[in-house]
Amino acid sequence: MGSFHWEVDLQGPANALQALARDFTAGKVRVSADATQSKHILQMDSFERCSTDREVTVQTREFLPTLSGALALTLGTAPDLRMGAICRKHDDGRTDYFLEAETGALHAECGVVAAVATVTGPDGKPVVRLQPPSPAVKMVDLALTSPMVAKALRLWWADSADWDGLYRIWEVIENAAGGGGSTVAAGWTSNNGRTRFKRTACSVGAAGDKARHGVESEAPPPNPMKLEEGRAYVEDLLRRLLSSLGA
Repeated sequence: MGSFHWEVDLQGPANALQALARDFTAGKVRVSADATQSKHILQMDSFERCSTDREVTVQTREFLPTLSGALALTLGTAPDLRMGAICRKHDDGRTDYFLEAETGALHAECGVVAAVATVTGPDGKPVVRLQPPSPAVKMVDLALTSPMVAKALRLWWADSADWDGLYRIWEVIENAAGGGGSTVAAGWTSNNGRTRFKRTACSVGAAGDKARHGVESEAPPPNPMKLEEGRAYVEDLLRRLLSSLGA
């Protein structure tokens, strides 16, 4: 049959695709812009172990929510990354196309890559300087070795719009940080702040129909958080967790 490699047409908001093509330029996960066809191509080293398009599909569907979560933290929006056509490109120039239209993601390794910037030195000659890797690249790289981080990023992308979802994300963060109030011990929050968030999220009186509980189990906190404040609280904890792990 000869040698071949796989490529996936990656679809989503223009700003998200541009950020991926800018930052994921090397390593085991790569995104490139194909200007001739106005599309973005996803390539992964792990695709080379796939013998069928179904295996590529499964890999891709497993990881895009994690990548979307990293972009959501980086860009401030929640991009919906989708998988388009899968291409099997043969070394003899032939190309086979397999159509996939569902939202998907991949499960593979991703190396942290440093970007390069060229500036002009005092003598007028160009000087090349290494730039730190994009935060999204570092988050994805970490998520591929930490299931809890991957889950937190997936949930942040898909489930951070209400109290019930925020509480789930908070639980993942607490567990990843060591459990049992470890976020307080680490100095990421106060005990009062932690309690206020928990009581607000669980209280029907404070959080309404989107509360974690369906009926009131205890009195609402005297100063409940607004939803925007709760989301900012959990986002701050997530960023502190990622920072503590090197992302």
